Amino acid sequence: MRQLLLFCLVAGMVCGCSQLAPPPGPSDPTPEPRDSTGAIILVSASGVTIRNNATGAVKPAKAGDVTHDGHTVITGKERGSKAVLLFSNGTVITLEEDSKLNLKTFTQTKFKATGDKISALEQEPSVSSTFLDLEVGELVADVKRGNNRSRFDVSSSIGTIGIRGTTFALNARPLPGGSLRGIAAVGKGLVHFTPPSPRPTPGIPNPPWPHPTSLSQGEVMSVAVTAAGVPVVSPPAPAPAAQLAAMQATVSSGNKLTAEITLNTVAAALSEVAAKAKKRLPPPARPKEVGEEPEPDDPDSPER
Repeated sequence: MRQLLLFCLVAGMVCGCSQLAPPPGPSDPTPEPRDSTGAIILVSASGVTIRNNATGAVKPAKAGDVTHDGHTVITGKERGSKAVLLFSNGTVITLEEDSKLNLKTFTQTKFKATGDKISALEQEPSVSSTFLDLEVGELVADVKRGNNRSRFDVSSSIGTIGIRGTTFALNARPLPGGSLRGIAAVGKGLVHFTPPSPRPTPGIPNPPWPHPTSLSQGEVMSVAVTAAGVPVVSPPAPAPAAQLAAMQATVSSGNKLTAEITLNTVAAALSEVAAKAKKRLPPPARPKEVGEEPEPDDPDSPER
């Protein structure tokens, strides 16, 4: 009877999971039973700090540091402050001065470490799921073409971008009086941009959630949000040549910094992140012997 119940339970779990996510295609890598935490390498850092989202602790960052989701990368207000981030899925993000990028979620299935340069890959090395939040500031990203089961989304106060592999820029800056303004521009590929929903007003039915707009290569969309929380969205338009040239120059600079980094280096960063995660976990409880007195609380325990 126990074997029959166990079989039914496992079968039910498998059926439920198959409804949530489509099976991998014939060319997709076989997903791991559980995604691992992805790694983010600070390839270049000037005037950069990293904040732990759970504890609020802030520490200075330097080139070569490795971080992961659950942290916020902050660039200073000083001119020239900048961070170039290499994600273990091949994405390169340049975070400009006076910016805050919240690494909310970044997971990735395991892949085979080789001497291949990650910059030469046409597609990310394995399935990944990335959710970032540009709290304020400006970033330029070069995202590898994703696996058909991957996700890459960047939210901000002016809207959310869904990416499938592209080059794009996102900017969100506050203005005097409580309003803000920003742009989303595409240098290569296609993105889906969803403006923010208007702020609910008591006594008035909630406005409908805005529909996503497709932004194609060479297009830009500007968004302003009033102090009352009302978004004013301009339709997609051709981006100025100077803006596209500046975006491409930033992408080229970031790719040059990451050109020689191999999958072996990225795999080592993933191992470092995994070791940190393992260190944060409490040790497994030792079974108590019959009649054994309970141990006193450990003053250094993270649970205290």
